[in-house]
Amino acid sequence: METTICINETTDYSIFKAMNGNRKVNLGNVRRIVASKKIKDLPVPIIVNEKMEVIDGQHRLAACKELGTAVKYIVAEGLTLEDVQRMNTNMHNWGDVDYLQSYVDRFNAGEERFEDYKRLEEFMKEYEFGIGSAITLLTLGDDYKETHQNFQDGEFLIDDLGLAMDIVYQLSEVTGLIYNDKLARSRAFIDCYFKFYVSKKFNFQTLLRGLDKGYGRNVTAVDKFEKLSGSKTIEAELTKFYNCAAKGTTAKYVDGEASAEYAKNARAFITKRNIEQG
Repeated sequence: METTICINETTDYSIFKAMNGNRKVNLGNVRRIVASKKIKDLPVPIIVNEKMEVIDGQHRLAACKELGTAVKYIVAEGLTLEDVQRMNTNMHNWGDVDYLQSYVDRFNAGEERFEDYKRLEEFMKEYEFGIGSAITLLTLGDDYKETHQNFQDGEFLIDDLGLAMDIVYQLSEVTGLIYNDKLARSRAFIDCYFKFYVSKKFNFQTLLRGLDKGYGRNVTAVDKFEKLSGSKTIEAELTKFYNCAAKGTTAKYVDGEASAEYAKNARAFITKRNIEQG
């Protein structure tokens, strides 16, 4: 059975509605489309649902408004915000900022199940972390591929805000010793830090002593972390500084010590260890 697609055309832009939760219109994108249309106006229709909410093409619509030209559109009944997200993800148009804003808008509109997206946004603004780093902190270092997919799918949940705040405090102290705020806020650094944080013998004061003291002959934390990047090198250097301070004690850190058991039950384990260490 063949399906006939009807392409409509209008200059009455007022009939179209923005869908709550859709990403904000990017004026830079609109300007690029306007410039392209001035060279050659390709007849690419926008897609709307039966309520005339724009599913795909809000930037093309804005460009038509600016130029005063007719906008072509297709009405596809039953499409929702999830279809907007799916369509834009497949075309690589939506980024993490778009997903975050979309779910925050939906929470602000009364969808309480997206409250943690609002808390994520507030956390990012207050402590100046990027989305990737903030997600890692608020999910206590869980598998990022899985938590990031949950984030995009509207299933992001904060694990333990109190423990996340403890790590933020520790990272601020570490930053004061390595003098590289950008590195300390990166997801690569935070991922490495979690390996220490969930280690059975980890002691934060030992790490601070190591970073303050240095290791070898005049090897300082400032020098080592000035241009460092990459998880493996970050972890290797943190290990050297930590173990130098832990020399002669039982607190020495060994790569891989944070077993799957600890990682899986990080919340309960970390809480117990912190209480024991006072």
